Amino acid sequence: MLSNSTNAQLQIMPSINLVTANGISLAGAGGSVSGRYFVSPHLATGINLRYIPGIDAVMATLEADYFFLKREAIRPYIGLEAGFFADYIDRAFSGYKVLGICPKLGLQYKLTPLLDLQLDTGFPIAVHKDVSFGSDSALLVGVGLNFTLGNR
Repeated sequence: MLSNSTNAQLQIMPSINLVTANGISLAGAGGSVSGRYFVSPHLATGINLRYIPGIDAVMATLEADYFFLKREAIRPYIGLEAGFFADYIDRAFSGYKVLGICPKLGLQYKLTPLLDLQLDTGFPIAVHKDVSFGSDSALLVGVGLNFTLGNR
């Protein structure tokens, strides 16, 4: 059953990305844009597009987030993204690491009734061509703004 207090959010997030691949650690600024729709006060689904420079990574994913608190000023959540990962754009369409998941933790802080500050961290896990989990790891840390449309 859908809630009467659903809403949509447009999220724009600059991010700091810490990436470890083949023993090399990189840090760089990136960003993401996502759209999220609350199907209930606790559950949101959406789409996300993220760019990670330094390794030329792109993530285009579907996401689901569970918010522990309904309508509080501070709302912690857990989530999962799944979809298309390409960690080297020039090889993305040759089948190198094109599927992945990204477990994440986050926190939203209400600045105004229509604007939230958001902090999130994610750990993307890419799936190789042979459908086994890879050894490359990354930690994504993002800070950004959510623009809320409707009531939550």
